[in-house]
Formats: sequence, structure tokens, C-alpha cells
Amino acid sequence: MAIRLALVGVALVAAGALDLGGFREITVAAGGLALVASGISWLVARRGGTS
Repeated sequence: MAIRLALVGVALVAAGALDLGGFREITVAAGGLALVASGISWLVARRGGTS
């Protein structure tokens, strides 16, 4: 799950950096948010869940 979310984040940041679709700010922000969320979900999974 975390890897898929990270891949989506990277794709969104790359699309925003290339300005594909004309929504640069939105795609870069969404990609950054997806990368942060994937990092959090990876850390939670690594710890064995939430308390």
C-alpha cells in the first residue's frame, strides 16, 4: 500500500514538474501529500499498527 501511494506521489510530482495538464501547483501539492502519507503509512506498518 505504501509503495503504491509513493508511486502515485512521484507520478504526480513529475507531472506537475513537467506542467502536464496545466495544473502545476495542484499536482505538485497532491504528489507531496501522497509522498508524506506513504511515509506515515510505512512507519505505522513498520511499528506494527497504531496503539
